[in-house]
Amino acid sequence: MNFDAVEKELNDFLKQYERKQDYRKKLSEAVKLAFARQFEGQENVFCYANGIPDNDYKLINGDSEFVYDFVAVQESKETDPLVPSVNFIERILVCLETELDGALIKVLEDFQKLLLSHAPDKVMFFKCHSSEYDCWTKCLLEHLDRFREKSGNFHLIASINDELKIRMMLNAHLKDNRQLFPSSHC
Repeated sequence: MNFDAVEKELNDFLKQYERKQDYRKKLSEAVKLAFARQFEGQENVFCYANGIPDNDYKLINGDSEFVYDFVAVQESKETDPLVPSVNFIERILVCLETELDGALIKVLEDFQKLLLSHAPDKVMFFKCHSSEYDCWTKCLLEHLDRFREKSGNFHLIASINDELKIRMMLNAHLKDNRQLFPSSHC
């Protein structure tokens, strides 16, 4: 996955859209579309997301949620003989949760869903104030560290309200990749 492209696309969105009336809904759509673009043109790869009508965007295959807010899967060309409209899922590529309500408890609830995923890449996208970022990230990392059955890569992406910019902590499961400000207090 090209996280640099995702970051650029989302930063461009934030600069252009700046807290307009339906900002949260549009940000949620922008996040899902930025990830869907990562799989554009890949054979038998389908993206599913909630809150994005199928006829508005060709990148998203349905306004359905597979437990997560956004999922990219590789499907077989074979269909289920009992339900011919449904292809077999061969593997999951990425799971994404978005939480834009601005409450840590909501972010944590969604993050815990990601802990259960077998996707090679799991992404938590949340919105917070710059003064909350380190504390919230530390909380998520504590939950990640205490989960004994983790597999795959965990990525934290935050939309910082007051700065109108994206902060990313890629591969957060690797302690060497954690960049927090040591003087921050929770």
